Amino acid sequence: MDKGNGLSHSSLLKQVQLLKSGLGRIGQGLDKHTLNPEAGLLYDKMDSFTLEKDLNQEAEETRKPDEHVDTMNAIELEPRLKALERLVGTQGLESESSQDLVAMVAQLRKQLNLFTDGPQLDLVERRVKTVQSELQRLAEIQKKDPEYCVVNKDSESRLERLHQVVQKIDPLVTLTPSLLTRLSSLQSLHLEVNHVAESIRSMSQEQKKIEEEESGLSEIFKNLQASLDENTITLQRNIETIDMRIGDLVERLHNLNP
Repeated sequence: MDKGNGLSHSSLLKQVQLLKSGLGRIGQGLDKHTLNPEAGLLYDKMDSFTLEKDLNQEAEETRKPDEHVDTMNAIELEPRLKALERLVGTQGLESESSQDLVAMVAQLRKQLNLFTDGPQLDLVERRVKTVQSELQRLAEIQKKDPEYCVVNKDSESRLERLHQVVQKIDPLVTLTPSLLTRLSSLQSLHLEVNHVAESIRSMSQEQKKIEEEESGLSEIFKNLQASLDENTITLQRNIETIDMRIGDLVERLHNLNP
């Protein structure tokens, strides 16, 4: 393989082996079930990384020079086919058992080319670098705070309760749009009711003021009526007194002039 097509098999395998050895050293002190979500995700990615095996198989198969299928010995062809099937999978080939051997080998070679061309190796290289950075980030997280990755029993119980609550609320999610529309209409109705209630409250206050003023005027009228009655009685008494004095005066005048 050309060096211009990306990393060689040997350098790529060395990087993968270094990554797996680093993962093994870190994984000895970790329990995957006690990691926080971020660290657990990184550990799962590293745990499921199986490029070393695939690249070993690929390198094993690509070391042999290409030979024409018709000239291959059946004994040599059988293990190579099994290795290729392990590498690229046999999905879709079982249903084509009626095809001849040449067509099957051509299809396997076509699939193998996907793993041996330059762009595919570049993709593998980027993937290795990504895993490297994630592994370094996981190591930095554990180095900064060893207790950060541990989930205690209290947190587990709280998460379990929250999960149960979410399961109860989940069927109601579909009702959220109609519920929001209903709440919006109720909000406008509530504002109108508040406006009407405020108007009624102000009218009630005005009515109380009018009643208080009416009560004051009624009290004034009563006092005025009482004063008029007293004045009428006094005036009548004064008139009677004047009449009596006039009568006395007239009688005296008659007595003085017999």
